Amino acid sequence: MLFGMDDLAQTLGEFTPIDTHFHYFHCMDQGQNSQADVEFAFAHGLRAAVEAGTPYHSFDKRKELSLAYPHLYLICGHHPQDCIDPAAIDIAALKEELNFEKTIALGEVGLDYMREVNKKAQQECFIIQLNLAKEMNKPVVLHVREAHEDALAVIREQNIHHGIVHCFTGNKNIARAWLDQGFHLSYSGIVTFKNAPEVQESALYTPIDRLLCETDAPFLTPVPYRGRPNQLGYVAFVYRYISALRGMKGQEFSQQMAENFKKFVPHF
Repeated sequence: MLFGMDDLAQTLGEFTPIDTHFHYFHCMDQGQNSQADVEFAFAHGLRAAVEAGTPYHSFDKRKELSLAYPHLYLICGHHPQDCIDPAAIDIAALKEELNFEKTIALGEVGLDYMREVNKKAQQECFIIQLNLAKEMNKPVVLHVREAHEDALAVIREQNIHHGIVHCFTGNKNIARAWLDQGFHLSYSGIVTFKNAPEVQESALYTPIDRLLCETDAPFLTPVPYRGRPNQLGYVAFVYRYISALRGMKGQEFSQQMAENFKKFVPHF
């Protein structure tokens, strides 16, 4: 079966989804026409999106992007893979970014032990940024890979209870631990993969009022577009998969996702 823009437009219209995590400038870096993809998605039913840039992408350009679309929001923070030296974090600049009217959370921050890393430096960067989130009363968006035990320990120690574990891929026991801490779990295109039964089990286990969906574009493209670069509008296929998994009608599922999103963007 061939899939194309008509199928994408139809699925966007069916679900009117929200993408809680995508990387506009990473998409551009890979040669995608990010502006065209964003305009197509919003024109065909996308309700809102959250752009997760890094300090290495111009914040002025990110601000300009967010102001061009009423329901495009930002998160700001230092990704754990970039946290080599805690002293390199520019707290004043990060505070200014978090003060911007369309910045909804600190992120993506956390721990990533996939490659050989300085775990102590990552943890120190994580704690520095969490302290700033508490000071500014911002929720946090977490990146956690092969480090759930340590990340949970830090979050518990810092007494953080409001945030999102982005691109959640843990099993049901890990899901339970994050849910007990008060976090929402956001699922990416990985949930649509045939080789991801634990992620699918977690998506079914997660209470419906604590679940969100994302693309993490340009990464982790969902079925049926797997193998292509991911883009903003493909979040509709994550909606389609999880709503079917949970036996929910499309708009019923979409309305609940919108209610969940309002916990992070109350004025949405």
